[in-house]
Amino acid sequence: MGTALSTVIDLVIGSGVFFKPQAIYATTNGASGLGIIAWILGGFITIMAGLTAAEVSAAITRTGGMMVYIEEI
Repeated sequence: MGTALSTVIDLVIGSGVFFKPQAIYATTNGASGLGIIAWILGGFITIMAGLTAAEVSAAITRTGGMMVYIEEI
């Protein structure tokens, strides 16, 4: 679980930090506190989504990915 969590964190930080800071701070009108809260909230949501997908894929052993999971659920 630690490896998967580290991978998700790495992908979120690696892709978002360099491409989205101006959009975040423009939306929050330059308020650094709100910007940091937005980053933390976005990271939390992404980690929870990744962990949820991992749990669903462990519970449903059929092949086919998300389409099979959606049909099964």
